[in-house]
Amino acid sequence: MLKILVAFKSEAIPLIAHFGLSRNDCVDRYPLYASEYVKLIICGIGSKNALRATTILSEYGRDSDRWLNFGVAGSGGYVIGDFVVGGRVLDFITGDQWSLASCEDADLQVGEICCVNEVQKTYRGDTVYDMESAGFLRGLDVIGATQKGICLKLISDGPTNADILTLKSIKQLMHNRTSELTQILYKLFPAS
Repeated sequence: MLKILVAFKSEAIPLIAHFGLSRNDCVDRYPLYASEYVKLIICGIGSKNALRATTILSEYGRDSDRWLNFGVAGSGGYVIGDFVVGGRVLDFITGDQWSLASCEDADLQVGEICCVNEVQKTYRGDTVYDMESAGFLRGLDVIGATQKGICLKLISDGPTNADILTLKSIKQLMHNRTSELTQILYKLFPAS
C-alpha cells in the first residue's frame, strides 16, 4: 500500500484524482482518502500535525507499505514549478537529520530539505524549505520505515515572493503542474 501525507487539500486534489481515491472519513480531525492500494491524509501545516497524521496512517500498516510526503516548498536555488526529491532532510528546530533512499531511477532533481516552523524570508543556496517533512520522517522512524519514505516537493516560492504565497496560488500551481506530477508518480510508484 502507498501512504501519502499532504498539508493542504489543494496538494491532495491531483493525487485524489490520479489514484481514484474516495473520502473515507476524518480520523482525529484529519481528512482521509482511500482506495484499495492508496491512503492519503491531509494533515494541515506543521511538523507536529505531520507526525500525528503519519502515526494514524501507520495504524493501517504493513511492512511492504511505501510512503510519500508531497507538498509545496520554498527555495532560493530552484525555480518555481520545479519538483525536488529530498535526499537529506534536516529538522531546523531539533537538528535531527535523515538520509533518504535514492530515487535515481525516477530522473528527478535531488536536494536537501530543511523543515522549519514558519515561512522563510532568507534562503540558503539550493536548500528546499518545508514545514512537514521532519514530522513525517519522525513518524516513520517509530515504525522503522524511514527508508521507505520519499519527500517530494514542488517549489512554490522563493526570496522574491514568499510573502504573497496563498492557498489560491498553491491551487493554481498544482493545476499547472498536475500532468508532470502524474508522470513523476508513475516513475516513483509504478505499481500503484
